[in-house]
Amino acid sequence: MQHLQPNTTLQGGKYRIERVLGQGGFGITYLATQVSSIRQVAIKELFIGGSGQAINDRRGNQVVVTNSANQQSFNQQKAKFKKEALRLANLNHPNLVKVHEFFEENGTAYYVMDYIEGESLRTKLNREGALSESLVLKYLQQLLPALEVAHKQSIWHLDIKPENIMVDRYGHVYLIDFGASKHVEPNSTLTTSLALAYTPGYCPPELLDLSNETPEYYLQAIKDIGPWTDIYALGATIYNLLTDSIPPSKRRLDKEGRNAFSFPSNISSSTQDLIVWLMKPDREDRPQSISDLQSISPVLNNEETVVESPQLLSKTKKDTTEAIEVVSDEDLENAWIDEFGVKYSQDRKRLLKFTSKCNNYKIPWGTKIICNSAFSWCDTLQSVIIPDTVTCVGRNAFSRCRFLREIVIPNSVIFIGAFAFTFCDSLRQVTMPNSVTSIGAKIFYSCSCLRKIIIPHNSRPKYEMLLPDYKHKLVEL
Repeated sequence: MQHLQPNTTLQGGKYRIERVLGQGGFGITYLATQVSSIRQVAIKELFIGGSGQAINDRRGNQVVVTNSANQQSFNQQKAKFKKEALRLANLNHPNLVKVHEFFEENGTAYYVMDYIEGESLRTKLNREGALSESLVLKYLQQLLPALEVAHKQSIWHLDIKPENIMVDRYGHVYLIDFGASKHVEPNSTLTTSLALAYTPGYCPPELLDLSNETPEYYLQAIKDIGPWTDIYALGATIYNLLTDSIPPSKRRLDKEGRNAFSFPSNISSSTQDLIVWLMKPDREDRPQSISDLQSISPVLNNEETVVESPQLLSKTKKDTTEAIEVVSDEDLENAWIDEFGVKYSQDRKRLLKFTSKCNNYKIPWGTKIICNSAFSWCDTLQSVIIPDTVTCVGRNAFSRCRFLREIVIPNSVIFIGAFAFTFCDSLRQVTMPNSVTSIGAKIFYSCSCLRKIIIPHNSRPKYEMLLPDYKHKLVEL
């Protein structure tokens, strides 16, 4: 028995194991229930098994090191496992799996993350064959801003492929498995081990070179990896999804150039050009960052494109207030911070980021704008009072506030951005004002407990136009 059995509990009964979701050479991932909230989560356990590299065995629930000579190696892997969890916990984006907790138990280590009910793009590809161009580009537009969040923290994924992208039943994709990722400090030193695993076809030349370097040369070698390394793998991934063919090798790319690709005739020339660009063998010939890619590529810079995913950087023509909602790194660095640790602009008119752990919060009077993703991923917030000075609620403002039960929008709000309340699993009731004139797409997407949207008397015609997907939930005062 190499895994925990169903109904096993962890953390004093906080989590109950349901079944194994997957197992690799360095870990086992379980589906579990967080008992207090009856919420399903995924729990990854450090367990080094498999042929040729097995370090661990199990005695009951305890994970043991089979040979004392391997104890130091296991301790190093445990430290790396913890760093992986902490890196993921600091990555905040709707298309990245959120890590909530790390702990040690049973002689090993675990971390708890969101459970994505869906399948990998590899599984989807194997079942359906080559995917449509429009669908693949929608997936790509969801992944780019998620990957940019990681890159801004100098984290390179280094193993992007269809197996490491999950899609749920709503068509939202999630980048998973940062187990191979590397974090590079500003002084160009790795904070994780030099050991690399890579997948042929998705691995760019500079990553192959790095895996072959000896430790004394790795400091120079890691300067060759960066955003462009993940960008290559992303190009290989979309090529595979569009063609159901293995991406060409470096040898073929060097020898044949564009002819190394076998594009079906139904793939547009602009998408073909994009893939060829992303997979240039020389790293300097590829986009150097996600922002470069988004700004230059005509495929990704099409304003008509609507990406139906709760992500910050997707654009629609309707979202005309995006500019005043965007929060820059400079904004956060120069923020005014209130007594609860919540960050505001210096003039205190824009709520930038809710970083508090409090359950109930009253936004100060005088606040004008609740910025993009201001409260997103807040697992503690249960109620919030919005003052009647707020005029704009940004995109994803309250996305994934899982315990937020009710919210009243004051009669001063004019605009509510797209996906403002998506995945608020506990949200039951929303009160809307007369003042709203514009509402973005899918603001209550996947709010499974939402029972009613209270609207002012005689406002049903307006709200049926503003919220066409939620007509059946509208209740007039």
